[in-house]
This record gives sequence, C-alpha cells and structure tokens, in this order.
Amino acid sequence: MIARRKRRTGSTQGRARPIARRLAGAATGTLLGRRVIAVLLVGVLPLSAGYWFWLRDSSLFAVKRADVVGAAGANAHRIRSALAAAARHMTTLHVDAAALRRAVRGFPEVRGLHTSTDPPHRLKIVVALRLPVAALTVNGQRLPVAGDGTILRGEQAGAYLPRVALEALPKGKHLHSPRALEQVGLLAAAPPALRRRVTRIVHGRDGIRLTLRNGPAVIFGDDARLEAKWTAAGRVLADHGSIGARYVDVRIPDRAVAGGLGAALDPIAPNGQNRLPGTVTGPGQGPGTGPPRPAGGGAPPVTSKPSSPSPGPRSQAPARR
Repeated sequence: MIARRKRRTGSTQGRARPIARRLAGAATGTLLGRRVIAVLLVGVLPLSAGYWFWLRDSSLFAVKRADVVGAAGANAHRIRSALAAAARHMTTLHVDAAALRRAVRGFPEVRGLHTSTDPPHRLKIVVALRLPVAALTVNGQRLPVAGDGTILRGEQAGAYLPRVALEALPKGKHLHSPRALEQVGLLAAAPPALRRRVTRIVHGRDGIRLTLRNGPAVIFGDDARLEAKWTAAGRVLADHGSIGARYVDVRIPDRAVAGGLGAALDPIAPNGQNRLPGTVTGPGQGPGTGPPRPAGGGAPPVTSKPSSPSPGPRSQAPARR
C-alpha cells in the first residue's frame, strides 16, 4: 500500500513538471512580445508623427482654391481678398483658423468664420456677418450699429435703418450708452418687416415706446420678453379690428391690445372721457367721436336711445264769440 502511494505521488509530480514548464515558457513569450511591441511603439510612432506633420504641410495638399461666401456690404471685396490671401499659406490638412481670424480683424462686421475642406486643394470659408439694425445719429451723421452694440464703421447706414439718437458719436468699436443699447436690443429682436417701419423710439412714463411709419405707436414697457412682444404686436396689427388704432400695448404679450391696458394709461382718450380698455376707434373717427369697437373686430355695440315721452293733450284756447 505504501509503495503504491509513493508511485502515485511520483507520477503526479512528473505530470506537473511539464505544465510548469509550459507556463514559464508562455510567460517568457508574453514578456518578449510586450518588449517587441514597446520597441515598435517607441520607434514607429515618432516616425509616423513626423510623417504626418510633414504631409499635412506638404504642397501635395496646398490650398489652390479658396471659396469665400457670405461676405456682403461695402467691405465685401476686401474681406474676400484678405481671407483668400491668408488661405494661400495653408493646406487642406492644416487650416489655421486663428490666422484667418487675424486676416479680418479690421472688419467689425465679421462675427465669425466657418471652414470646410475638399482635399487635396479646395477650401471653403463661410463668413458670418453682424447685420446693422439701427443707425446712430448725431447732428446729421449716421453710423450703423449691430444688435450686439458693435459699431460698423466703414459700412453705410442705409436710409431704411431706424434712428437711435445720441448726444455724441461713440469712440471705439462698441456702444456703451445703456439707454442706446436698450433701444438697439429692441430693434435687433424685431422682425425685419416691422423694424424698417420704426421711425422713432422714446422713453416715457409707460416705458419704451416706438412709432411705426403709417401705423400706430407700440408700447413695450421694459426690455423683457422682446421677441414675444414683437410677435404680439405683429398679431394685433394684422387683425382687422386694429384698423384706426392710435397705439398698441404689448407690455403683457399674452394680453396685447390695441388701445391700451386701462383708461388711466390711454394716451389718446379725451379728458374725463376714457374709452374702455381693449377697444379701438374706427377709421375716420377721432377719440370720443364714435362708438368703440373691440380689437377682434365685429360690429360696434348698439346703444338704445330712451324713447321720448308722448306729448300730453293740448289745451285749447276758448273760442271767441
């Protein structure tokens, strides 16, 4: 029995030795493989990186055609020329966006640049512009200004631009007057069709108020929710019930009315005879000269007149004899 146990133990140990040798060989092979991979990475990667840096600046991918789109205005040709000249020193694999921005740094109307490539030789540059929304006016001088307050010097202030009056023309590239910035922001939020009709902007007791060409005044109040207020103003002005209105009140966009929010705020009501809130005057009728008409249209309210009392029996004079 003891001899059999010894033979079994010896045979088990003999089987374990080849397994251990295999494991050691596998470990040695794994270590060797890792070393080979490390050597390759250390040697090949720098070569690959160097080749890439050489290739991306190679004349094989030099920009030979630069398409500049989006430039407009008086400086459009100069903007296109500046960008095309800067692009000639680039490749389609290495577009230097900072160099392109430096090339148009002297043009305040350029808001941003977007590039796309079509290798090997074509580059497309899209110019995003700041559009003028108003003209700063001082003693007959006009300077166009963008919605963010950037003064677009060198551009022409078209006659269609609404005026923002200043005491003195600002120096530098940006507008700093808080009231002027408020007015410019109001105009920037306006739909282009309504913006062109603005003739005057004033600040009164009811806040910001503007006047439309061939239309009523529009009361904005503060500069909150400007887009919603412009949308409400367009909706009320498009309603046939607002024909003949003297003003449109959009201080509360969800309750915009032609004629004001209340009698105390009605600037066109005659003294002591304020009209009902939310009513407008029909064409050809002045304040107080005709019945009020609802802003949504429809016939004016009918008022019944009291019937005159019937005459009593006439007294007859006594007949003469």
